[in-house]
Amino acid sequence: FSSTLSYFFQKYDLSSVSDIKGFISKSTGFASWMSVNKIVSTISSRVDLLLVLALVGPYNAGIYGVANRLAMGVPLFVGSFATVIASGFASMDEKEKVAKYFKKTVGLSLLMAIGVLVGVLITPLATGYLGSEYMESEDILRLLLLGMLPFVLATPAINLLIYYYKEPKIIALISVLQLLVILFVNYSLIGELGIYAPVVAVAASN
Repeated sequence: FSSTLSYFFQKYDLSSVSDIKGFISKSTGFASWMSVNKIVSTISSRVDLLLVLALVGPYNAGIYGVANRLAMGVPLFVGSFATVIASGFASMDEKEKVAKYFKKTVGLSLLMAIGVLVGVLITPLATGYLGSEYMESEDILRLLLLGMLPFVLATPAINLLIYYYKEPKIIALISVLQLLVILFVNYSLIGELGIYAPVVAVAASN
């Protein structure tokens, strides 16, 4: 349906592709690795809360869950940024242009990182606005935001690998490694650190 609908906005002609089988093979391979990355990333973003619920209890899961949901604003915003710059990397073929574009995206990611740091500073305002019952999530939220800084800063490099160098396999494998790190750190430290173990896991995986 999406392919048919998009045709009316941006007409395309597959008959102009000289090697249609090769085109389909490359497209399928690329999409498959991107799907692996998306599936594993989705699991990684939710498994920590499930582990806290199972191993520490519903009360602590509630405290961590509030902070986790608030912190999810960062990946959502970064994901939108990544979508915008992806087309730029995909459409370029000259290394000099790519290098200049990459530097610009790094500059933007630094601005986003500064925004995250501002979010760390105003965390008490966010939790206080929601109500006194959310104040216990303040420290967790602050640490989660700090743990996401490497993720924010890595966005230009990730898009460069995927859309210019056409290496989604690397990113998919990194996502799998991140999931393993999250599981290992949580199972190893959650008994000792409680709801702070997932925070360590997020920082370590990023």
